[in-house]
Amino acid sequence: MTASLGPVTEQRFFEAFSDTALVPAKIAARLVGLDTDTLSEMTDEGLIRAVRKGRLRSYTEHDLRAYLLEGPDAPPRERKPKQVVAASRGRVVPFSKRAAAGKR
Repeated sequence: MTASLGPVTEQRFFEAFSDTALVPAKIAARLVGLDTDTLSEMTDEGLIRAVRKGRLRSYTEHDLRAYLLEGPDAPPRERKPKQVVAASRGRVVPFSKRAAAGKR
């Protein structure tokens, strides 16, 4: 069984998604308890997923539920590791012997 958002929030989700698969940002913000600017910022940061239709963003029930149930404290999605740049092939000298190494 999936986790419940509570009776009041479940009713709001049911009403919002009863005849559509996507809701605009204004309705999505109201469902998750944010203002539209904050929702937009969180979408830009990748905390809440959105579907783009031209310039407009729309949100699915699944993505809004995922945000409410997992929250921003959920572990981030796994990303590709950054490419490691190899160090120069110079000689490594301990700091304590650095002055002596320069005189050689």
